[in-house]
Amino acid sequence: MAPSPWTTAPELSWLQSQMPKYLIAKTESKLWKFWPEMQEAWFKEFPEERRLGLPGLTDEGDAPDLTAEQSSALGAALKARKERLENWFRNHSKKANTVGTVQRSSADSLEHILFRKPPQHRPHRPIELFQKRNPAIIDAALEKAGFFSMNEEHMSDEVVDWDMESPEQASGRVKATQSQRMIVRTRVVNALFAEASQEEKDAIDELVEEEKKQADLKA
Repeated sequence: MAPSPWTTAPELSWLQSQMPKYLIAKTESKLWKFWPEMQEAWFKEFPEERRLGLPGLTDEGDAPDLTAEQSSALGAALKARKERLENWFRNHSKKANTVGTVQRSSADSLEHILFRKPPQHRPHRPIELFQKRNPAIIDAALEKAGFFSMNEEHMSDEVVDWDMESPEQASGRVKATQSQRMIVRTRVVNALFAEASQEEKDAIDELVEEEKKQADLKA
């Protein structure tokens, strides 16, 4: 027995309308850009709070006050919904008639697919794509780690009056700050990537394979 559909008729219609954009993004190896834009549009059209019976944005556009339990439930629901949306596009793109679907997109987009120049950049590494897909999560972790408060004042105790320091001292201080910031950022991003869900890693692996295929076609 086939499983019950998880979408309503309006939701299914909305998803189908986005399929041409997905196919174009996949062809151009730009799914890393498509996913967050699609998800933002989806949640604006179909707020997850509505499904959970939670209050939405106030009339002023502010987030409502939720209990810790409500916030936790909403966070889990948003994560599950994003994974379900990504799986929907992957599964249905395999069944779709790619040529026919793309032809339903704009003529300009189709022309861009057929006559665009091959991408010149090297394929991204998985951790690079992870950063592109999760900027908000990374920024929150960096904030918690004190990354954004790391500046010259925190990193140097050799020069009390910076107006009196030599150019060599100033250059060394800036380089030391940049080095420390890079160490903190690298450590935070590596930890987040290691803790990412298997669904997230599978999605990234798919993007890596797409970029490799594009590189092979170019070669």
